[in-house]
Amino acid sequence: MPEVLVCGGLPRSATTYIYNELRNHENVFRSVVKESFLFERSDRFIDWKLSQLNSGKIYLDFTPEYIFNKASLKKISDRKIKCFFVLREFESYRASLEKYLAMNSIKNDLLERPDRETFQAATRYAADHFPTIAFDEISKVDIAIVLGEMFGFDLGRKLGSADVRNASSERQHFTKALIHNRLAGIQRYATSLAFGLI
Repeated sequence: MPEVLVCGGLPRSATTYIYNELRNHENVFRSVVKESFLFERSDRFIDWKLSQLNSGKIYLDFTPEYIFNKASLKKISDRKIKCFFVLREFESYRASLEKYLAMNSIKNDLLERPDRETFQAATRYAADHFPTIAFDEISKVDIAIVLGEMFGFDLGRKLGSADVRNASSERQHFTKALIHNRLAGIQRYATSLAFGLI
């Protein structure tokens, strides 16, 4: 089976930064799709997609919404896929999320819905079943080295620098948000169908 690394959340917790840091290594497949939603698909599709991956590369699926989807987490766990979570405090998460959604004119019921109790249950479940990294620690470590050691990956030589823009302080997803707001379900399904992990 090919090496697959999943980051299942939290949203608004530097997952894009980590994804970009990892994909800038020679042994990591340089997919243009960060969030494949692969493990929200049927078991048959997941197994087929995994069978199509080249065993010489490490594939990334950084779909932060997995943390709120126990069915997806079970599919990841059942297949013994390497998965980790970046966790942060509820107030910090909400403040970052609200700023990001407002700045980019995004409406996302899935991310806005969790109250403190639901959020804490999801993060507790993640911490009990998967390795975690504290959000506040990410800027203090070389995240590629930490994850390479955590999961026994040889990421290879670093090819370039990651995009370090903070999506909470820039209106960088506005155009994508317009499509998302109008075609959320269709867009997610089409992206997952067309790309999976590419």
